[in-house]
Amino acid sequence: MATIAEALALALDHHLGGRLEAAETLYGRILDADPAQPDARHLLGVLAGQTGRAALGIDLIGQAMALRPDAADYPSNLGSLFDANAEPQRAAAAYRRALALRPDFATAWARLGATRHRLGDGDGAIAALTRAAALDPSDGASAGRAVLLLRRRALGEREAGRLADARGLLRRALTLAPHSADLRFEAAQLAYATGDRRAAEAGFRRTLALAPERADAWANAAALLDERGAVAAALTGGRRALVADPTLVAAWINRSAAFLGMGRHAAAVAAARRALALDPACGPALSNLASGLRSLGAVTAGLPLLRRGARLGNYDSERGLLSAILYDPTLDEEARFAEALAFAHRRAPSVAAPPFRNDPTPDRRLRIGYLSSDFHDHPIARNMESILANHDHAAFEIALYSSDSRSDAMTERLRGWADLWHPVDGLSEAAIAERIRGDGVDLLVMLGGRFDANRPLVAAHRPAPLLVSAHDGGTSGLAGVDALLTDRILAPRGGPERFTERPFRLPGFYSFPVPLDAPPPHPVELAAGRPLVFGSLNNPAKVNDAVLALWARALIAVPGARLLLRYKGQFLEPTLQRHVVGVLAGCGVGADRLLFPDGATDRRHHLAIYHDIDIALDSFPFSGATTSFEALWMGVPLVTLPGTNMMGRVSAAHLKAVGAPELIARDADEFVAIAADLAAAPDRRALYHASLRQRLAASPTLNGPLRARQIERAYRALWRRWVATRLRFGRED
Repeated sequence: MATIAEALALALDHHLGGRLEAAETLYGRILDADPAQPDARHLLGVLAGQTGRAALGIDLIGQAMALRPDAADYPSNLGSLFDANAEPQRAAAAYRRALALRPDFATAWARLGATRHRLGDGDGAIAALTRAAALDPSDGASAGRAVLLLRRRALGEREAGRLADARGLLRRALTLAPHSADLRFEAAQLAYATGDRRAAEAGFRRTLALAPERADAWANAAALLDERGAVAAALTGGRRALVADPTLVAAWINRSAAFLGMGRHAAAVAAARRALALDPACGPALSNLASGLRSLGAVTAGLPLLRRGARLGNYDSERGLLSAILYDPTLDEEARFAEALAFAHRRAPSVAAPPFRNDPTPDRRLRIGYLSSDFHDHPIARNMESILANHDHAAFEIALYSSDSRSDAMTERLRGWADLWHPVDGLSEAAIAERIRGDGVDLLVMLGGRFDANRPLVAAHRPAPLLVSAHDGGTSGLAGVDALLTDRILAPRGGPERFTERPFRLPGFYSFPVPLDAPPPHPVELAAGRPLVFGSLNNPAKVNDAVLALWARALIAVPGARLLLRYKGQFLEPTLQRHVVGVLAGCGVGADRLLFPDGATDRRHHLAIYHDIDIALDSFPFSGATTSFEALWMGVPLVTLPGTNMMGRVSAAHLKAVGAPELIARDADEFVAIAADLAAAPDRRALYHASLRQRLAASPTLNGPLRARQIERAYRALWRRWVATRLRFGRED
């Protein structure tokens, strides 16, 4: 006759083999022989649960637990029956009892994780499942469930703008699934979103090590390489993406972006068109196509593309449109104003200002914030350098908020002049505003809002009592922005340009540091036998057909004169060069009168090109800014035709600053006359060549301390007005 142990082993064999009736019979006979046998009672309870008799099973396992209270698997299996009986709270209690008896019980941890998830305890579920996977590395199911929950949580955090938290969750998921290409890819995307380009690039490379043919990883890695200037490698990565998947729209978009960065605008246009052939509603492709066309002299052709992208809700297209309208000579100021208002209406509906607790003392030390993506070697940084270097820190505390992770020598200089430095490139607009409010900023200056990677929509969240726009090219259109810094020349009173902000007209707006790397100015004497040379080193996006037609008139008025065009080598691009040659030929100027020098390798060589230019010709409606300043610093007289908005009047402001208003034309005929008269007057040109640098050096434009005091007076006046309004109406905001 079999012993109890032998009978139990046989019953368990039937049970595990799926012969449940035989197993149940044997368990019953064992209990008839020994009613206190706990294992038989426990296993019979398990079998009852498996055959749809959960209540009976719960009762039997409960009896077994009373007989053997130290057995961890009993309450673990009891918990499973409670789960099957839709009693998750009792199930969780049973699992906790099992784990109290045996803390390293992987199965109980796994079951507890699943139950906590059903109870809505996401943190508890992840913790339990993670513990189960750690205790039993072969338990891929628990690891997979934990990873799934972590990914879902990360998605929620990302959608809420808490990118750093989302990134932390994915890091935890990667400890459980280090060989998941999908996880590596998602983590790399989040690293990019938080501004950690190095981690993002490494993440995409790890993704490709796990999945070498993954096209989207190649495309993203290529985009990062393009960002840091490794354009050749970026294009190679982009080609790998397209080999893996020729229909990957993102790869064509990134390819067009890389070509834009290289100044190869015709290739950028072709790649953007390939993306649009695959997805006609692709906003980034529409934006890239418009950018390429603008730099090929076809800004007007790009506007419908940007408007189409804006209607599709593409933010790049909306921002691109705000920039493009400054370049298009066919638009008037009402049209430009309407576009700014439309952007604000779509993206930044008016919101009530939150209560501010800033101390309303009129003359206390103020905390001034500057928000920009351009705190590196960039025209805006060069304009702000003298201001930041000369702020009165006894009266103003300076906080810089950088929305771009790039860093160079300029970044370090600016950072050294700030009291606070906060990278915010990985934060949402709401999170940036929260950071600024938390820092107690009294007045926030938003630099270059519509350009580059700047974040104008931070204004919609009212991060400070006072918001001021500067270097944005025109009105922001945003209701929350209180003032716009300008001057009396850029925005004369009664002019046609319209603003939603209050224009605060400084004595002068622009401020430049002395260009220490510049070569000597233009030689006074014209080299014997050399024809007179007109020239422009402006971005080709500013050189539209109307500009070329006006310059052609100047060339015709000065027989034998040449026109030199250069901008980072972009005028060497065959498509652009053919366009320029064709437009000028249609105006009666032959290709033999055009000069397209090679691109300079550094700033000093770039400035030295002015030695070959006798008279600089300005563009419109977007005039030169830094380019015009550089021409004057190099002793080259500049002829300008001011426009009807701020960006069309920058050169005029520079000329008035050096006491040369005679070079400012009132209309196209006068522009041609000024250029022709100057070409015929070598003595006048020689005087300009010899004196312009000294005149500019002595002007307020290069007087950093003066400009800093002027702008500080503006900040103080705006603050006092805010305080007076607050006290007058008894408001918290």
